[in-house]
Amino acid sequence: MPRDVIIHARTPLRLMRGFERSLRQLGVTVKRRGYEYMDTADEIHLIWSLTYRIAEYKALRSLPNVWQLENGWFQRQKYGFQLDPQGLHGDSHLCGKALRWPVDYPAVEQMRAWYGDHPHGNEYVLFIGQMANDAQIRDFSRFGTMRPLVEELADGIGSELIVIRPHPRDKTTDYRDIPGTTVNRAGSFGAVVSKASAVIGVNSTALREALFYFKPVVAVGKGVFSGNQALVEWSGSRLPNLIDVIRKPIPTLGKDRFLSLLLDMIVPYKITPRKCETHPLVSQVVAQALR
Repeated sequence: MPRDVIIHARTPLRLMRGFERSLRQLGVTVKRRGYEYMDTADEIHLIWSLTYRIAEYKALRSLPNVWQLENGWFQRQKYGFQLDPQGLHGDSHLCGKALRWPVDYPAVEQMRAWYGDHPHGNEYVLFIGQMANDAQIRDFSRFGTMRPLVEELADGIGSELIVIRPHPRDKTTDYRDIPGTTVNRAGSFGAVVSKASAVIGVNSTALREALFYFKPVVAVGKGVFSGNQALVEWSGSRLPNLIDVIRKPIPTLGKDRFLSLLLDMIVPYKITPRKCETHPLVSQVVAQALR
């Protein structure tokens, strides 16, 4: 028996209207609802960005008729969103999936071209901040907020200068008085990352974008990158010797496999009905709804 598809969100999500329209053209009934009645078995639930309510998110993500939605993985890919049957961030079904994923070299190189020049800078280590209490730092790493992470990083990195790039909307984290650091909010992300010898951060859009640049990337905590051998993963009790990490050769195959995986899995906001039927994830939603 067919089941309705319910999109749960706090906001109108106007960009999703093209996606909804294509589902309807395929015979799927699509409705909107807030964050209530998200576990009914006779409906398919697409839930937008619920990790800020971590208890509900964890309870719901294991249900077979519940899918998690979130912004796309790259800012330059504003036309799309991520859709996951298992969860977001470190819970994603994409963790470890890139190890045998075919590289789409034209797509990856096109993205690199969008990001511009990639000089091998060595002026500083770039730290990419998140929102002070973001779920990705609070629930997917051992740090509750951003400042303790930067303090430990500054304590273990030696004489290297750390440039902190705060999240654009983070106006509360005070990074002042941390030895060996300076804050830079000015200029484009590309200009700042190009001059860095390495990039460090938690799971974020900017951290994934840094993979398009030819330099080491270190991720703190768990994220969609976990188990994909695309960057240096750290989740232990102490940060690694980052000077040694910076000096290691950059493995490009794992990085390109991972980027290809994300580019293949992103769902365009203006996806057509035909693409809905062939997209590896959207086609599963359609099948669940119509069977």
